[in-house]
Amino acid sequence: MGLTRYATLVLLIPVTLYYVLFLDRRGLPATLMTWLVCAVVVAPWLVRNHQVSGTLFGVPGVAIYQETPGSRGRASSARSSPIFRWSACSTSSGRGRGVADGPRGDLLKPGGGWFGAFFLVGLVGQFRNPALNRMRVFLFLSLAALAVAQALGRTYLSTFAPTLNSENLLVLLTPGMFLVGVGFYDWLLGRFELPFLEFRHVISTVLVLGTGAPLLMGFLPPRPVPIAYPPYYPPHLQEASQFLESSELLLTDMPWATAWYGDRQSVWTPLDDRQSFFRIHDEHKKVSGLLLTPLTTDAAFRREILQGRDHAWSRFAVEVMLRTNVAPGFPLRQAWSYGAPDHLLLSDRPRWQASPPPGPRRNPSRRQRWRRSARRPVRWIRAPPPKPRPPRRRRPEPVAVPGSTPVRAP
Repeated sequence: MGLTRYATLVLLIPVTLYYVLFLDRRGLPATLMTWLVCAVVVAPWLVRNHQVSGTLFGVPGVAIYQETPGSRGRASSARSSPIFRWSACSTSSGRGRGVADGPRGDLLKPGGGWFGAFFLVGLVGQFRNPALNRMRVFLFLSLAALAVAQALGRTYLSTFAPTLNSENLLVLLTPGMFLVGVGFYDWLLGRFELPFLEFRHVISTVLVLGTGAPLLMGFLPPRPVPIAYPPYYPPHLQEASQFLESSELLLTDMPWATAWYGDRQSVWTPLDDRQSFFRIHDEHKKVSGLLLTPLTTDAAFRREILQGRDHAWSRFAVEVMLRTNVAPGFPLRQAWSYGAPDHLLLSDRPRWQASPPPGPRRNPSRRQRWRRSARRPVRWIRAPPPKPRPPRRRRPEPVAVPGSTPVRAP
């Protein structure tokens, strides 16, 4: 996981401390072997990042500067922008608030339910089981390391999904939290004086059902919509991306979604729609399409569009949708009206008029087919005259043979 989430490499610190505390003489060889294996696995990927982007960690390496007083809140094109200048004071003040928010919210979310509360109380206790006691110490060290790493790497993505997102590192400790929480619950239940022994099972059943109630309620109607909108609407992202060829470049504020759902080459929108845009368009590769999603179009009008410094594309979207005004010299001047005002698609030519975008063929349901047939006008068609029926053949009469008894046909 350290190849995709570099912040998880901070777990090497609690692992090293765990080896030193509990492995005695074997701690030093185990520590060296762990660091060596990690370096062998991660080093080639870091070298590749440096060859491609000039940094070891790419965009996640500058996440510590996002959402600080001296930043614009965006990491794209930050190294090429003169605004990429922060002081240690501004960074420490901005990230200090994130570390302070951990004990008040993030530390209580990963465990979930009552077992999470049992885990937090069990951290200050002592268990008779040595394995459980060692796990308690390791989880305490890992919790402290991941809480600091999560606060330092927090970006605007945590605003869209505060509970569970790709930047939530504490969720990795959930299995261990449950084990320690169950151990503390068993120790606490053994201290109670119950009227009969079977009452322990009743209490445990109620606790398990209460903890799993949210999961069980999720299977009952009404079913939640499996689309996290806003800002994600996969059908529209896929349809808009299919207007471009696989070799063309799409500029969007959600490149990870268009690359996944639309299978197109996507680049994150730069900080401004003038100099930075033409730097990509002229020096690197021609931009064939621009797709703006609710990440940009849903910005606050006064605080972000009018007074914000890093919302140039939001102002650009307002100019296009309200005043149908595109800056002179901007190469993308054809707009797709479908999806507005939430989505805005600009292209170098009206691609949507040439041919419909190729996509998966969907079989309509029975209700959809009935609705389509109900919308069609009724046409009265005169029925053709009935065909004349052939004459009915009569059965032949029996023929009497002399010297025999006539027999009727059945």
